Amino acid sequence: MNRPTPHSAPSVPSLDVTAVVVTRGTTPFLPTTLAAVGASTLAPSRVVVVDVTPREKDRAQVPEQLGPDVAVTTLHAPDAHTFGEAVNAAIAHLTGEQVPDTGRRSQRARPAEPAAAPELERDGWLWLLHDDSPPEPGALEALVRVVENKPSVVVAGAKQRDLDDPSRLLEVGLTTSPTGVRMTGIEEGEVDQGQHDGAEDVLAVGLAGALFRLDAWRALGGTDPAYGKYGDGLEICRRARLAGHRVIVVPQAAVRHARASLTDRRDRDPDHVPEPERTVGARRRSALHYRLAGASPAAVPLHMLAILLAAPFLAMAQLAAKRPRRARAEITAAIGAVLRPVALARSRRRARRTAALPRRAITPLRATWREVAAERRDRRLSQAARRRAALAADPFARAERRRDRARRTAGLVGTVLLLTAVTVWWLGDAIGPLADGGRLVSANLLPAGVSLQELWNDVADGWLRAGTGAPGASDPLMTTLLPATALAHLLGGDLQVVVNLLLLLAPVLAGTGAWFAAGTATKSLVLRTVAALVWVAAPSLAVSLVDGRVGAVLAHVALPWLAWGALKGVGLGARAPLAPAAAGPDAVLSPAGSLPAAALGGLAAAAAVGGAPHLTAPILASLLVLAVLLPRHRGRRGYRRNLALVAAPVLLVLAPLVAELLRSGPGAHWRVLLTDPGVAVPHATAPAWQQLLGWPVPAEEWFPRWTGVAWLDAALPFTVGALVVLAAVSALTRPGLRARAVRGAWLVAALALAAAAAAALLVVGQGAEGGVRTWTGGAVSLVLLALGGAALVGLDGVTARAAQHSFGWRQLSLGLGVAAILAAAGATIAHAGLSTDLTASSGHGLRVLQRDVVPAVGRQMQEEPRAGRVLVLDAGDEITYQLLRGNGPLLTESSVVLTERGLHTDDAAGPLGGAVAALVGVSGEESEQLADLGVAAVVVSPAGTPAQREELVANLGTSAALEQVAEGEYGTIWRVVSGLPSAEGTPAVVSWARVVDERGAALVVPSDGTSLDVALSSLDQPAAAGTWTAPPGRRLLVLAETADPGWRATLDGRELTAVEGERWEQAFELPADATGRVVVQFESVGSGWWRATIVGFAVVYVLLLIPVRRKVTTR
Repeated sequence: MNRPTPHSAPSVPSLDVTAVVVTRGTTPFLPTTLAAVGASTLAPSRVVVVDVTPREKDRAQVPEQLGPDVAVTTLHAPDAHTFGEAVNAAIAHLTGEQVPDTGRRSQRARPAEPAAAPELERDGWLWLLHDDSPPEPGALEALVRVVENKPSVVVAGAKQRDLDDPSRLLEVGLTTSPTGVRMTGIEEGEVDQGQHDGAEDVLAVGLAGALFRLDAWRALGGTDPAYGKYGDGLEICRRARLAGHRVIVVPQAAVRHARASLTDRRDRDPDHVPEPERTVGARRRSALHYRLAGASPAAVPLHMLAILLAAPFLAMAQLAAKRPRRARAEITAAIGAVLRPVALARSRRRARRTAALPRRAITPLRATWREVAAERRDRRLSQAARRRAALAADPFARAERRRDRARRTAGLVGTVLLLTAVTVWWLGDAIGPLADGGRLVSANLLPAGVSLQELWNDVADGWLRAGTGAPGASDPLMTTLLPATALAHLLGGDLQVVVNLLLLLAPVLAGTGAWFAAGTATKSLVLRTVAALVWVAAPSLAVSLVDGRVGAVLAHVALPWLAWGALKGVGLGARAPLAPAAAGPDAVLSPAGSLPAAALGGLAAAAAVGGAPHLTAPILASLLVLAVLLPRHRGRRGYRRNLALVAAPVLLVLAPLVAELLRSGPGAHWRVLLTDPGVAVPHATAPAWQQLLGWPVPAEEWFPRWTGVAWLDAALPFTVGALVVLAAVSALTRPGLRARAVRGAWLVAALALAAAAAAALLVVGQGAEGGVRTWTGGAVSLVLLALGGAALVGLDGVTARAAQHSFGWRQLSLGLGVAAILAAAGATIAHAGLSTDLTASSGHGLRVLQRDVVPAVGRQMQEEPRAGRVLVLDAGDEITYQLLRGNGPLLTESSVVLTERGLHTDDAAGPLGGAVAALVGVSGEESEQLADLGVAAVVVSPAGTPAQREELVANLGTSAALEQVAEGEYGTIWRVVSGLPSAEGTPAVVSWARVVDERGAALVVPSDGTSLDVALSSLDQPAAAGTWTAPPGRRLLVLAETADPGWRATLDGRELTAVEGERWEQAFELPADATGRVVVQFESVGSGWWRATIVGFAVVYVLLLIPVRRKVTTR
């Protein structure tokens, strides 16, 4: 910093002026400021340096004289927390009397301790200076010249320029918007050309460099400590105005201001990059306090309400602009401003005691809404101009980036077209059937014909609707698929559409993600395309897709997007804006991470964990590894926040399972956190060395022997994995930051292998041949991702290095390696395509299901208003059964919680098992039992041998509870005829909800099968199944759901009493004369908070994903 050259003979002021310099110990700015005070053309009468540092060792070292006539007094005031309190301490030291606190009820002035002899004249002036605001030599002289001739002026402010660049203006007086937002009328970076030198009367001025009359300061009680470091000048100037005084700005007086407190540069290294975002919370809180303190008493509650209501919307706007600190500040500042009633009362008391004019007197000094809009428009235009100027600063760099962008676009388009061709060859047979309404299913994958509302209920309510229902958390996969289902819902789709598209487009989505992820390790378009093909040909994807393991496929698709988002989120793998491509290896570091990339990485992480929960630990550990290994770069800010954005959705999707386990107590089975979604299907697990090479199952059991050459058939399945591992090993020799990245990738691979080994030990289901263990495909995919990343880092630039040599072994080795990888990858894809029979009518692999599981008449019974269920029986050595709420068993019903419970409970002893036993045995009680279960139809499927099926059909035909309806390819279907009378005396139909009287007569209550909201008076209409004519007495509202305390029923807002201990199903007592509206729904403990959390996360991440222009800053 340049130090002003002291003048030899400064003038003596005609007024008594005391310069008060407030500092916090010895700062980088204090010597410059003191030197500037000493160089003033008009010397102050005295200089007081108030040091507010609380530590003795950090006290400022200040000279005793700044010139022959200017003595310096140093005052230590560790209890001063604001600038105004420091000035009050200086006044108390010089006058022997403390400044009265006009905010308290008692204003009695107290003597200072220790008392000091009065040195300051009561009609004197205070020249207020921050330690980082050195004045220009003529500043004090210009201020004194103006106030001498204007006795009504009590505050004269100075023009403020930037300390580092004095040509840039900061402020020439202040005003506010109608809502109290601080405005300067100065564009960012505006050059001082005298364009604002005509300003004089203003609402307020900045206190740095201001001349303040002592008696006015004392009368006003100094600044309000409630404002802290920010807004105190605006606040005291407003009170001075309302007290009848003038506040002016003197543009001929100038100070250079570093604004160290605002930009968070105080107590930091002089080279520290200014970060005004760090202080935005305190500034916003002060602005809102200023607004409340200046409002009329009647308007204060309205202002508080407006502040609280506007805060979420303002926060969302800041999030959309990628300013998370400001978004958080909008919320915290609003709450903080409203929840400080004592401070607000004191601030209003200060203003009331000194006010001589009404509030409307300062209205002309405030900006109008038109002026506010004009300033915002000018700010946008200024930012656009700076952006254009920055882009035009280096035409060569701009041209190079343009060419690089064109190359990358061509590479991406070519890769996507290639992946599309692979997908059409592999899965093209499914396009037509799926367009006709088919559903992709497999032994592991159940149909997913669930609407958005039904999926939301499954995720948010805490009630599992499989069978007769049970309390419990839904699978993480359901939470993961919720956003995509919401998008599909906007286009008329449902969860089945999402699953179909996910599996059908898996090669394209996975390969495109791998292409982007590879770009964080290498800029070679050839290597990125090879990486995309290798990722699509990975055995973990091929085997999972052939088997229809939707969770493993989702994890494989999501992992490269997770890697890309996490790395881009911390600023790795991208060039800084406008940096030339030839800038060298350091160009891969950008100054700040990308919030949209981090948000996308977080959603991808949630998808990966939802599809393969055993990836939770390695993914979170990998993010920790990234945080530890990330280079400490001075410009890299906020990367921890961005990594938290990546990790947070992982914790969100697992939260319901964790809460479920915590509620279960010591007997909880924590392995549900590692259980894959879908039906548990037996499979073999590959040994660890094959998992290292990319195989989740033994390669020899899956890959065919095509060539007839033993060693080639044995080596072909492992060619891709072996070459990737070899390249990753060789990458360990790379120096510098690349070596750190390679070692981190190997550590992630080791974590993934450990997760695969641990998951393979867990029994998560029961199969025909014993326990079914966790599918390790997700962990194997992570191994390949980590080793592939290490290989790409090591191979980055290999083509350029090979081009520097004449044609020889280097080029041959590179070409043969690429050819071998592509050949082996092609062989894997070819076998996967040949193994996928999408048109098969049955089997364990992925196929298109085009027929209905439940006949049309049965689906009609499942619809509103009855919402009945269909019981499907499969003939065989043992009769198996399923209770269906939709067109077949649903993906949402294959819960890992219920699967875990099934390992330790016997469902045959439950009401469903008892009803099936009674039905098959024709005990005569099956009618009532089926009615209690809400079973409206019974179907015998085509499963089993003809003899077994005929025997079962004949047996059911003798039951009086069943009435055969039809027979077809789906099997034989019966309608359940309830033996109980309805309200009209005829046989009653079965429904999910019904009203039962003491005689056992039942009446259908319209519902959707999950909840109900109906007026009892509407049941009198014939369309609602009859007229209620029951005699007075006890009536029950009965639901075909397992009883649980979470069920709630209200009648006109009054809670109904649940019947406990009498029935297995949920029932509520209805008053005999009840005619109001009944609402029934399930609410688990904390379900309201859970819904709010999901919605909050969705809003935050959607706003963060919205792309915005890259901000151009001027330093």
